[in-house]
Amino acid sequence: MLSTRVREIMNREVMTTASSTPILDTVKTMAGRKVGRVVIAELPTADDLVLVSQDDHRFYYGERAIAKDLIVAVRMLINGSPIASYVSRRHAASTPPPTSFEDLPEGIARDRWDVAVETVAGTTLIECGAIRERVSQELARTVFDAIKKGLEQRDR
Repeated sequence: MLSTRVREIMNREVMTTASSTPILDTVKTMAGRKVGRVVIAELPTADDLVLVSQDDHRFYYGERAIAKDLIVAVRMLINGSPIASYVSRRHAASTPPPTSFEDLPEGIARDRWDVAVETVAGTTLIECGAIRERVSQELARTVFDAIKKGLEQRDR
């Protein structure tokens, strides 16, 4: 689901015919429209929202592209420790050790949910947050499931 703010900007963009502004071009790209991307999740950050999206060849975390063909494994992390993972059969022999990140003190006891996408070039940490009431957990599960599904389809 897209935020109200992104929808408003997109609607303004649809009404704009010939003119284009840098902010509208950014939103078109971020919102996954006009570039053939499907939005997977909308992640809240301290300053804004970051979209996780995909097209036929890549996943995107904001504007960072992750080539699907280079993904070795995906792991869902809670407080920096893996709780679920999927390793591509293409890379099963060279599977790296499970990703783990230093747990950061949040001040209030909250679980931090992330998804680590491991590629042959390195690891991208998709920070899903530490929002209470299972919000961050659901966001992490949605991102993890989408990437896992892409790996499973590629492994067939």
